[in-house]
Amino acid sequence: MLEVWYLDKKTCAIKGFAEANKYDLGRDIEFSEKSKVVVPNRPELQNDDYVVVRDGEKIAFQGICDSISVGKAPYTLTLKQMECMFDRTVFVDHEEYLKDSSKGIEGFIANAIRTNFL
Repeated sequence: MLEVWYLDKKTCAIKGFAEANKYDLGRDIEFSEKSKVVVPNRPELQNDDYVVVRDGEKIAFQGICDSISVGKAPYTLTLKQMECMFDRTVFVDHEEYLKDSSKGIEGFIANAIRTNFL
């Protein structure tokens, strides 16, 4: 049986734990395949929170909560691969970095990371 740990998306604090009844862990190179984990109780979990699935001492899967089934127990968690964390649009509101050649694209990228991922 797999252990399923829930972590807060902002602080990475542990929000809860469950044992998976059923699971289908999918991984693909394009990160489009989603995994499903069935847990017995409604988790204290929100979309975009992190989920770590452990098989004994080994981490079997790390993902991001995409959805939680509604209704009665058991509950199915649909998870995106952790690499999808960076699959988002970064708006170009820092045009000064693009216009100032002394800072270049590296400065723009560094500022976009500070603004969107810290």
